[in-house]
Amino acid sequence: ERDVLNLYAAASAVYDWFTMTTLPLGYADTREADGLTYCRVNAEDLSLPIAAVAEPTDSALHWQPQPVSVASLADLRSVTESYFSPEVADGLFALSPEHYRDFDGVLYAADAARGSNIYLLGKAVTPEQVDENHWTVTVTFYADSWDFERPSAIVGYSQAVLDLERTADGWRFTSFVPSDGLDLEAETVFSFAYTDEGFSE
Repeated sequence: ERDVLNLYAAASAVYDWFTMTTLPLGYADTREADGLTYCRVNAEDLSLPIAAVAEPTDSALHWQPQPVSVASLADLRSVTESYFSPEVADGLFALSPEHYRDFDGVLYAADAARGSNIYLLGKAVTPEQVDENHWTVTVTFYADSWDFERPSAIVGYSQAVLDLERTADGWRFTSFVPSDGLDLEAETVFSFAYTDEGFSE
């Protein structure tokens, strides 16, 4: 379970490079293309997060994230495919084809950070082994709203179940969501308004 938690934490950081933020950038080195400003990616020795302290384990994974170097588009593809199935990786690169590109063999990116879901209070990650070749990772996202929004409020939670499968190339996630993937449309997320006299909606 510790190995799977660490694998999820690192994969989540990589996934967010495409869906939520951008790899670290050096703003002194820029290029212009197709109406966008690209900054050189500064990720020569990038540490990925660890969710659980490593201890001796009988796991088949024995896994902790290692620092990665991402200096070209090929490097980015390689790192992404080390966590995700080819289908998931292809989907990430197709999300925003102009996000990352090489200039003279060096990786640059258009800064495209969107910020995290403001209604996400926190999350819990629960791994469960299905069989020797398959784990699921259930991510529970908890919702909350800000004091300034009262008397309106949002409460509840949503869940996403991710699949981690043993493939010919190693363990890969075959489904995934952003690290702030709270689904505000879930049946377990509630929006309501209230006053001192009771609930108006």
